[in-house]
Amino acid sequence: FSTVTGELLDTAGMDGEYWYTNLRRTVRLEETTRTLLDAGHRVFVEVSPHPVLQLGLQETFEAAGSDAVALGTL
Repeated sequence: FSTVTGELLDTAGMDGEYWYTNLRRTVRLEETTRTLLDAGHRVFVEVSPHPVLQLGLQETFEAAGSDAVALGTL
């Protein structure tokens, strides 16, 4: 899934234009997270040396009444 479009993304579409757009558009984290929750996903892994999205993810989980979890790595 892409936080640029909020939809499932075929990795073939992750070209230079996609990354250009990614840097210039609003990150649709909540919308994409809700889409993933609706699809049944319950474990979210943030691959980052400084996990900063966990709080926002947790707030989205709670607002959606979900028992999902967010884990940080690195």
